[in-house]
Amino acid sequence: MKPHPPAPLPSSNPTSSYWLSQPDTNLQDIGRHDKIPSFADTIIIGSGITGALIAHELQKSMKLDQNGNTIMLEARSLCSGATGRNGGHIKPDCYKNFARYEIQYGSEMAKKMCQFEIDNRKETIRFIKEQNLVSAAELIETRAVDFFMDKEAWKVAKHSLARYTAAGGDFNDIMTHDQPNAEKVYRFQGAHGAVSYPACTLWPYKLVIALIRKAISVGLKVFTHTAALDIIPAGTQGEWLIRTGKGAIRCRRIFHATNGYLSHLLPEYAGKLVPLKGTVTAIQPNPLYLEKPLGHSAGVQWGIDFDYMIQRESDGNPLVFGGRDLAHPRGLPGVIGDADDSVVTPEIVEALQQFPADHMSGWDRHNAHLRYAWSGIMGFTADELPFVGPVPGKPGQYMAAGYAGHGMARVFLTVKGLMQAVRGETIDSRIPEIYFDVKKRKDQYNEEWEDLLHKAQKANQATEYL
Repeated sequence: MKPHPPAPLPSSNPTSSYWLSQPDTNLQDIGRHDKIPSFADTIIIGSGITGALIAHELQKSMKLDQNGNTIMLEARSLCSGATGRNGGHIKPDCYKNFARYEIQYGSEMAKKMCQFEIDNRKETIRFIKEQNLVSAAELIETRAVDFFMDKEAWKVAKHSLARYTAAGGDFNDIMTHDQPNAEKVYRFQGAHGAVSYPACTLWPYKLVIALIRKAISVGLKVFTHTAALDIIPAGTQGEWLIRTGKGAIRCRRIFHATNGYLSHLLPEYAGKLVPLKGTVTAIQPNPLYLEKPLGHSAGVQWGIDFDYMIQRESDGNPLVFGGRDLAHPRGLPGVIGDADDSVVTPEIVEALQQFPADHMSGWDRHNAHLRYAWSGIMGFTADELPFVGPVPGKPGQYMAAGYAGHGMARVFLTVKGLMQAVRGETIDSRIPEIYFDVKKRKDQYNEEWEDLLHKAQKANQATEYL
């Protein structure tokens, strides 16, 4: 198998996301035509939720000031990457992986990993409320319902729940539903069973914009359409040189908040953190689903893959539905290593439109219409856990990336822990320690992961990202 090349730069002409349909015109292209400085103390690369939270943490610790000591670089318009292209919810669905985690890491760590996602949701909600951003972020507290479409997947989920309960996991807010109940209560056909639990929906782009606006007010300098091309030692002890299309910037500290594109600037992570393209739609529903909306967020579980949906409570109540990777002409390997969000896969878009008609009682495809179809790039690691902390061998560089399509369910506490590590503080004990064990996980050979990448490589001979 040929070596894994690093990820490319983000596409210059990405698909139009529903979440970017109401842009902040003052911030969307901020700094695009401005001259970049020759030096900054700290540079954040990436303007999604990770970058925005890092900027907020720096603001809290008084590391932002009007001297322009902290800069944010964004290759495209503000928050135009995965955060502006996701499913619009926070779903702590770790319960379904508990049995697998228990085998890999033991009961206590498996339980901690599940509790972490529950706590992250609560802390994210608390943070949004404390920042008075509930309205701005359009935060809605609700429940998620996972529908299991595969018999074996339902069996595995029930086993995982049983193991989670036996280990003393927090089961208070988790409910299971058999097939008749799933059909009667949730109007969902064809599921073998379902699991419901607390979740929330929000407009992620608007949350990020609000956070970055606050950071700008106290000194953050943002340069959009300014891609970081590479990073080399600056020649001065403890400094780095970031080269961009506008020139080079020296700095002492770098935060990599680029998720699926991480290996573009850190090529040693090629094949260790791999881009994966997701496809999402916003569908205007037929009148029945306007009169009686979904009322919850949802996951559609297939065992080897999953889909996700919410129905917005405003803006015409569109159904935001993403996933259906199994409909790719080359199967699941077809999306692995694909970092091009300038196009969508027609077969996946068709499957996303057809699924509600096949499985949601009363959904009439003829009276529903597609408003948006877009793609976005996620970042996956072999163990589907993020790499967090100092970049090994590169003093002054830090990262939080590789959320495996589960960023909103992990990012708030993850960034909190990252910044605690940067400041030399005790890291929040709720965060799984394995997130920070970057070097060991990066260097560890995973045969199943390599086989998957090999299959993807064979399936996608035209792609250059594997």
